Amino acid sequence: MSKIKFIAKQFVVSLILLFSVLSMVSATDSNAESYYSISAQELKERIENLPSQVELRYTSEVHSIINEYIKDYRKSSEVLLGRSSQFFPIYESEFKKAGIPFELKYLSVVESSLRPTVVSKVGAVGLWQFMRGTGQEYGLTINSTVDERRDPMRSTQAAVSYLKDLYLRFGDWSLALAAYNCGPGGVMKAQKRSNAASDEVFWDIKPYLPRETRRYVPKFVAISYVMNYFQYHGLEPLVETMEEPLATVRVYDYTTFSQLSKLTGLDKSTIWRLNPAFLKGYVPKSSKGYLVTLPETKMYEYLSITDNWDDLEYRPSTPANEMHEIYLYGSMKRRVMSMEVMDLLPQTMDLTLHQLDIPMELPEAPEEPVQNDDVVLGTSSSRYKMLKLSAQQSLMDIVDLHDMTLEELIEINDIDINNPPAPGSLIMVRVAE
Repeated sequence: MSKIKFIAKQFVVSLILLFSVLSMVSATDSNAESYYSISAQELKERIENLPSQVELRYTSEVHSIINEYIKDYRKSSEVLLGRSSQFFPIYESEFKKAGIPFELKYLSVVESSLRPTVVSKVGAVGLWQFMRGTGQEYGLTINSTVDERRDPMRSTQAAVSYLKDLYLRFGDWSLALAAYNCGPGGVMKAQKRSNAASDEVFWDIKPYLPRETRRYVPKFVAISYVMNYFQYHGLEPLVETMEEPLATVRVYDYTTFSQLSKLTGLDKSTIWRLNPAFLKGYVPKSSKGYLVTLPETKMYEYLSITDNWDDLEYRPSTPANEMHEIYLYGSMKRRVMSMEVMDLLPQTMDLTLHQLDIPMELPEAPEEPVQNDDVVLGTSSSRYKMLKLSAQQSLMDIVDLHDMTLEELIEINDIDINNPPAPGSLIMVRVAE
């Protein structure tokens, strides 16, 4: 009898365990299903809540494209999200200067999936997929050695000009997007055939547009949704290459990638990847100059040797970035000039590109407190002391050492970011509690 009770007890325990496992599986499936699907009403509300000067509409076609991104091609969507961190700051900076909507950056995702070297079957090239004629019309150099359609900054500048012209022509951003795909003539033909009102938008003339263009703007709407609501679908940005902050300089003289590698210690494969516009592995001599991009630390080494500080370019997209970028480039030059005076760079500036064999490594200088660093200013919750800025320190170094924000340091010292303090200046910093 006891044996029968034992078997019955084990059976009940097994049923309980099985039920628990099935419940967990069901919960997991339910969670996954919430990632992969969304109701039409909820999707419509989210799209309508997106701030945009482009008219974004919910349609069954938009819903279908969104499902492709959040369900069928999840890995590809995560790669796109990762790439956006590299290119969107460039786009936003140029858009801000031109005064066009930031959401137009999603057009590049539709065009190229954020691949700067991609070539379409009809010969369009780069992040913004310019045909040769249109690219040259908007100032891009395209020849056997340089193709600026591949350059993220230059191609974006051209795209901004083209989009502004299309908007001025049609008076609506959705029509400008359609014209970007099929050309102004294609949109004008559709307008003529539709007999729509003067305030028409893409959705009014959609049936009369070429088949590819009819799907083009819905795909833009879908990309806009995914880029803003990806967290709701369990998507995570997948960064293909971890990149330190980059800096860009305009180079006028003939310079090979081998020379850049020797100057900076940066491997040539990285130089190729960061500068896809140069097709033959060198920067041609040019009176207008070509943009060359390097990691910030390597750019510092390059500029320390070539002394091309005035050719640095920066494209801040936000006030915080602008403050950092202006100070970064201003302080780079000051620090090298000061080190020259201190004989920390005795012969570096006399070296030519061909004479340098080993990249320069600058010694680190310690922080130098002044004699009265015990004088504490401020309240018990905000205590400060005075330090002397050494030749090799920037404000960013001070910020990192003393757990402050750059904005706080600039405010309490009344610093002009266009004219950063020279080495030897007294800087007020927070005292660690």
